[in-house]
Amino acid sequence: MTLAKQERCHEVASVALAAGFRQLAALLRLYPAETELVAGSGLDASRRNASAWLARHTLQPATGVRITRLAQDSCTVYEGSCTQPKTHVLFIHGGGLVYNSTRDYDGVLSYWSAQCALTITGFDYPKAPEHSFDTIFQHLQIHIARRIAGLQAAERIILAGDSIGAYIALALATTCFPGRFERLVLIYPVLDLWHQRSSYALYGSGYFLSAAQMTWYQRLARTTALNANFEPFSLTLEQRRQLPNIDLYSAEYDVLRDEALDWVREAHGLDIRHRHFTRLPHNFCLYAGTQPAAMAGVMEISRSWI
Repeated sequence: MTLAKQERCHEVASVALAAGFRQLAALLRLYPAETELVAGSGLDASRRNASAWLARHTLQPATGVRITRLAQDSCTVYEGSCTQPKTHVLFIHGGGLVYNSTRDYDGVLSYWSAQCALTITGFDYPKAPEHSFDTIFQHLQIHIARRIAGLQAAERIILAGDSIGAYIALALATTCFPGRFERLVLIYPVLDLWHQRSSYALYGSGYFLSAAQMTWYQRLARTTALNANFEPFSLTLEQRRQLPNIDLYSAEYDVLRDEALDWVREAHGLDIRHRHFTRLPHNFCLYAGTQPAAMAGVMEISRSWI
């Protein structure tokens, strides 16, 4: 991998939140964010409500893409008509470890599969707070290793994730599968479990991911076992050398904005292609069914798979 190269593509951060998202953000401000729910009927209802909300805004599954759920492997495979060896994307979804499943991502993952002639495997995993971060991480490590072992040798393998899924993807690529992936794709990633920057104050309420929610998610994700060997802002020289080229997508109206910008700025020697979306909030990919600006972002991310 060529080191000492960083490509950043920042827009001027003075453009307003996209109009459709302004309306949704105003609606969300009427309802306080649920945080620190304990396992049980209340959390189960909250998860159902979150998925129902996303279902109203996400893309419909793309035609011509076969969607196969493999319960024994905790994954869903999105596959178009191409039968030749090709790119295979392994995708870890976000949701703070607490929310979402691959079903919530059927639309966007099948869209990328159809548009880019690739196969995507999206992974499900046990949820917090019922399960610890270590349990979740180990589950994903086992099932991703099993999936890799079953792929054709000629296939290009890209590891990707959004939000906390991006954090896990980076951790896996660094600590468990060094040098294994051709590319790493991080979409509005969590990159710091310990500190909260100024974007938490700017966009911590009413912008789809609140500071209060993120505080809870950070606490759930902290683990001594992993943090002993991995911290995105303190990667060793050897860890940086083992990482592939990285595509990183950040959003302006996101509590995670500043950690993404800081990480790109401070990622010494990493080969990063960075795209910053100034008009979009966190989680915008799941709103591409109703928000044209989000759809434009989803289309832009398609560049990573080619």
